[in-house]
Order: sequence, then structure tokens, then C-alpha cells
Amino acid sequence: MRERKTVALLLGPLRPLLLAAAVSVVPAAPAAGEPQAFTAFGNEPGWRLEISGGRMTLDADYGATTLTAGAPEPTAVPGGRAYAADAADAGGRRLRVTVLDEICHDTMTGMPRPLRVRVEFDDRSLDGCGGEPASLLRGAWIVESIGGEPPLPDAKPTVVFGDNGSVSGHASCNSYSGTYTLTGEGLALTGLLSTMMACPPPLMRLEDALIAILRGVMRFERPADGALVLHAVGGQAIKARRSE
Repeated sequence: MRERKTVALLLGPLRPLLLAAAVSVVPAAPAAGEPQAFTAFGNEPGWRLEISGGRMTLDADYGATTLTAGAPEPTAVPGGRAYAADAADAGGRRLRVTVLDEICHDTMTGMPRPLRVRVEFDDRSLDGCGGEPASLLRGAWIVESIGGEPPLPDAKPTVVFGDNGSVSGHASCNSYSGTYTLTGEGLALTGLLSTMMACPPPLMRLEDALIAILRGVMRFERPADGALVLHAVGGQAIKARRSE
């Protein structure tokens, strides 16, 4: 107790400085699903947009077209925000980017992203998706169906995706944990381990089915009804909804 009081007394005069330093490194909160360096993609023709460091950079037509413009403060539009600025080249071209808070599925891979993006320039419109897919997974989910069947009333299985790539939950009888990885085309859950408590056979069968599907997960989907669907090999799936 004496050591704690001594440390508190020594740090007391420094607390305002420490708090100021802490505040100075915290970035302004971005819009939902939109990180500080915002990236969006589209297909046919392929394009990539990045908004970071006060600049908007567009590579379109598989790299054949490049535009760079300043990134002004966004203006509000129904369902999202828009950025518009003149490009830095001498042609007087204008680049406009509209970001909507709607779940968007990549047209080639099916990967869900949290934002729908439209890029407009030279009388052209390019549609695609933006934001981090992981933002659509993070948090606690209550399982509604396992392989198309509802869980037993007293089972209450869950899936929890953490900020640090962890996955865990209640499997019906035991708890489990592991890691998840998002690639360009899908989702994989690895290193799943569970506790070894014995439960009545119906709960154990349900738990085995849940863990088997989780180990085979290849991709995820976010339907319009707000659910999370984890698709596994063999056509098996787990459907869940966010925990309130």
C-alpha cells in the first residue's frame, strides 16, 4: 500500500501532461466500418480507391486510369456521406465518391463489406464495396440454427468474434476458443479447442455438430435481415444473430 501511495504522489503532477499526450494520439472517430485509411474496390473494370492522408487516389481500368484529388470534409447524403474534389491533373476532372452505410457483397468473391461505394468521374460511375469485413463479424452472436436445425432450448450456443482475431463461445455444453482469419475470398476458423465437460447426449450431439461446422467454415454472409451465416464445406451452415 505504501508503494502505491508513493507512485501516486510522484505521478500526481504529471497526470495532466499524461492525459494530454494520450488524447493527442487518439484519431478522430471514423464513420461505422470506415477506418482512417479507407479503401474501396470494384470489378469489371477493376478499380481501387484509397482515401488517406487528406488525399483520394483512384486506380481504375485495371490501373490504366489514375486520378488523385484532395479529400475534403465529407458532406452528408441520404444513408451516408460524399467526397468531391477536382483532380490534381491539368484536365479539370472532378472526382466524387459516395459512401453509403449498407452491407455490400463483392461481385467476384462474395466477401461482405460494411459500405457501398460509388465513384464518379468523366461522366462514368463505378460501383463497389469498402470498409473492413471484420467489422461485420466482431461481437457476440446467438446461434439460431446449426445445419438447418434449431438448437435445443436449453443449449444457448454462441459465437463471439474478438477484435484481435480470436473466436470463442458456448458450444451447448462446453466453451470453445480459437482464431479466425479473413483472406481475400473467405473466412477460416483455426485452432478450435473446447473444454471437456460431459453433458446429456442430446447436448453433446448438438455441440459436436456445431464444432464440426465451425472447423469447416470457408466464408460468411450478412443477409439483409441482419443475420450472420457461416458457410462450411459440404453445404453446412450456422445462422446466428447479434446478442442484444
